[in-house]
Amino acid sequence: MKIEIDQEKLRDISKIFDKYEDFRGTMWNSCRNLLKNKYELEAYSLILSTWNFARFRYVMKSLDINKFRKLIEDNEKIFKKLDKLTFESVDFKDSDLKDDIKTIYNSYRPIKGIEQTGTTKLMALRKPDLFVMWDTDIRKLYRINNKGTFEDYIKFLLKMKEIFKDIVWDNTDKPFAKVIDEFNYYKAHLETE
Repeated sequence: MKIEIDQEKLRDISKIFDKYEDFRGTMWNSCRNLLKNKYELEAYSLILSTWNFARFRYVMKSLDINKFRKLIEDNEKIFKKLDKLTFESVDFKDSDLKDDIKTIYNSYRPIKGIEQTGTTKLMALRKPDLFVMWDTDIRKLYRINNKGTFEDYIKFLLKMKEIFKDIVWDNTDKPFAKVIDEFNYYKAHLETE
């Protein structure tokens, strides 16, 4: 599948996404504010409840909150190492970066209710200028195995770098990686409506 995109089309799709996802978009911003104010557990729980609700709702009563909190704390040490990195500036083939992504990804992915889709939501919430989210339909769009292993996610990020390599994103309201997610969501969910 060949996906073509230019700057103007990407801006237009981002505006459509904002109108379509008004509630969840507001929740996204609320979660970002919670993170900035050091309410990590609350931010991650809210994003999973609104952006990964199809899976997360089944485990809300059984999720071990203390283990989840510890996992967030452990991963925060890695996220701090990545703080200055952006989607535009990194090489996802870099072995040190891949190791850090692998550690984060493989720590959240096995958790029922989070899994491969929720993991990328958590990663993108914490680093919206670096990580691109995905879901089942986006994986299907790009013909990526729905099991969504770490290796699959790296392939996806590399594919995103290739597809969007000619775009120079200069809108400071939204990080480029977030806008790529909005484009993917539009292509996978809205374009066919």
